[in-house]
Amino acid sequence: MQDNSNSEINDLLQRFFDGKCTEIEKKKVFDWLAKNKNEKVLKEFVRTDFEQETPKLDIFRDLKAEQWESILKDLNLDENNSVYNVINGDGLHLWQKQWFKLVAVILPLIIVSIVFLKFYEGLNSAQNTIEEIAFVEKNTYKGRKKTITLPDKSTVILNSASSIRFAQQFNTQKERVIYLQGEAFFEVEKNGKPFIVKTEDHEVKVLGTSFKVSGYKGNNNVNVAVATGIVKVSKAGVYEEKLLKGQKVIYNKETNKHEALEIDNWEKEFAWKDGVLIIDNAAFEDVIKALSDWYGVEIINVNYKPDRKNYMGRYENESLETVLAGLSYASRFRYEWKEGKLYIYNKE
Repeated sequence: MQDNSNSEINDLLQRFFDGKCTEIEKKKVFDWLAKNKNEKVLKEFVRTDFEQETPKLDIFRDLKAEQWESILKDLNLDENNSVYNVINGDGLHLWQKQWFKLVAVILPLIIVSIVFLKFYEGLNSAQNTIEEIAFVEKNTYKGRKKTITLPDKSTVILNSASSIRFAQQFNTQKERVIYLQGEAFFEVEKNGKPFIVKTEDHEVKVLGTSFKVSGYKGNNNVNVAVATGIVKVSKAGVYEEKLLKGQKVIYNKETNKHEALEIDNWEKEFAWKDGVLIIDNAAFEDVIKALSDWYGVEIINVNYKPDRKNYMGRYENESLETVLAGLSYASRFRYEWKEGKLYIYNKE
């Protein structure tokens, strides 16, 4: 964890204190604390949360008056101490008191030295019983696709520039969990264990079905579409949808909103897994991006101004040269290769 950004660490700590971490994630927290001894980050995380009028950490809401009393005794604060009197005045609702910010300076000490140990010492001792889980990672380069058979006989078709990660002991886990970056199509074998696909911020859960998940880093939309069966799609704290065969959900990262829809063009939705590139009512810059992703090349439009707004096309296992020959003839542009890059020019 020491290479993670502060935002990633803070997100994991938030999930940990809210009780939403998996056993593996809990172990990551303990390992991070043990290896890095990074109390400064933890203190700042706690201080930032507690200085708000309504902290988000469930641990503060759970503390009762007698627990605060125990904590303060451990800090050698007695009933004659002004800080003790302020805190002990209303133990169940003290996070709502603005004047409680006055004692924020002692909170990091409380959390790191006492509360953390009191409420999670069971987890700390349990971490030694959690097996070190080894992961298998499969990926594709830009312009390549790959079909992968999982240990449970489920099939994954990885699209260009995508990767999946799963436990080496995949079949012995209570849940079959796949971590996805990019886009993939899944055909899941039913064996009674939930099959879960996790992206950067989404979770798709099924028992046996086929579906695609598209969530490239840097893309504005997350797209889940169901070919067979039923899936449950969710983004924690934002939405949850049950999708049937022929339905999809599109989530927009900028607006933080989602929309459940019927699949209106099955070929466009799933054709990529069969080696078919569909260009449907696309602007020229979108065509360039699609070709770049599909064939794994960098394409640069130098000075070509398209003579139309929308482009259509269906290319089944076609070479890039074949596609370019047709496009350049119909749209009147020329192209050339230089040092592995494709340059497009206005036709002279």
